[in-house]
Amino acid sequence: MTLEGWDHRECVDSLIRKAGYRGHVDSTLRARLEVTRYQSSKCSLSFQEFAHMRPDLLPAIKAGDSVGFFARLKSGFSKN
Repeated sequence: MTLEGWDHRECVDSLIRKAGYRGHVDSTLRARLEVTRYQSSKCSLSFQEFAHMRPDLLPAIKAGDSVGFFARLKSGFSKN
């Protein structure tokens, strides 16, 4: 049972619709699915902690350059 009160089938059917499928959803379709499950986590840190971890982003932040900020942020993720 999910937070929405759905059983497994209702949850899968909802995700099929969310993915954009508009055809008939039945057991044959469900049996053909290949599913990847992802899990996320949530964390937080102060601006000072963030600035200490990513000093390369400070010039873009101070300049109000959101395009430069996100470009540098994205390139930092690809390094790891």
